[in-house]
Amino acid sequence: METLLAQALMSLGPGGVMCWILLQQQKLQREDRQAEAAARLDHDKERLTTDKRLAAAMVVLAMKITGRPIDGDAA
Repeated sequence: METLLAQALMSLGPGGVMCWILLQQQKLQREDRQAEAAARLDHDKERLTTDKRLAAAMVVLAMKITGRPIDGDAA
């Protein structure tokens, strides 16, 4: 499929070659964005886990300081 597209674009002359180059750049950029998104997702998962652990530790610390359970909704 890709070779047919390349042949068709090459037959158009310089404009076809330019289209082929632009398509290849777009393909590479898409792959880069997918890799960045995957890395960001991994980072976000780690951050979420860390935030949950921090919140739990803060609740335990508050309970030790006050000696009673903390109601997060009370002002």
